[in-house]
Amino acid sequence: MRALLPALLCAICAGQAPADVANAELAFAKLASEKGISASFLANFAEGSLILNPEPTDARAHYAKENDPASLSWRPTWVGLSASGDLAYSTGPWEYRATKDAAPIVQGHFLSLWAKQADGTWKVALDCGVAHAARPEPATWSSFLPPAPPPASGDGATAVKAADQRFTDGRNLAQALAFGATVYRRGAAPLEGRAAVRDKLADEPTRRFEPQGAVASKAQDLAYTWGLATATDGGQVSYLHVWVRPGGSWQLLYDLELPLPRKP
Repeated sequence: MRALLPALLCAICAGQAPADVANAELAFAKLASEKGISASFLANFAEGSLILNPEPTDARAHYAKENDPASLSWRPTWVGLSASGDLAYSTGPWEYRATKDAAPIVQGHFLSLWAKQADGTWKVALDCGVAHAARPEPATWSSFLPPAPPPASGDGATAVKAADQRFTDGRNLAQALAFGATVYRRGAAPLEGRAAVRDKLADEPTRRFEPQGAVASKAQDLAYTWGLATATDGGQVSYLHVWVRPGGSWQLLYDLELPLPRKP
């Protein structure tokens, strides 16, 4: 993926650059280092924002009650911005430490959706992540979002919800996976590339997705869905799907799942 993506780097979009989102992410992380987890998250999460914890949870209510004195650090390695400049994603490595100078207790990858606010600032709309063993990461961030045709007729959020509900079996996904498709699973580093992702999903139990919400950019080139999914083996997960629309049809770019405790 990293060898191919530079040819598809996103250009400046609607008066916004991907750097605006990357800089917002970096400023967010800097505030976390200076003010702590709760204060920085409350300052950077939009009203109505969500986290997967592991179920979809009101982010601001969660962090208003949390008082975690530990240190959380992170940085983006990939950023994507809609052509309409209203929706973006960021993803990269994170590390959790007891104190700033301590060795990481746990690390992993995050995946965040950002929404442009009425005052022109960027705030997080949905945030989630997985823990996994450390691995080498790029030193700087890059930008990727495949170009899309003009906006389709109809509502983009409705269209990706429908795509979500068809997305049930890894053996039938050859046409549903975007270039650069990536899977996030707890305990494993992100798995990248259509072939690898298709094989991974084919090995997992078939899931029935029940989207709880969907958001699409005005340009209908970037969207995301979230909700719960139940597998044929009875297991249940929360999920985040990030969608892009190259060639006119919605394709899955990022797939993150978090297992839920099994019900007695």
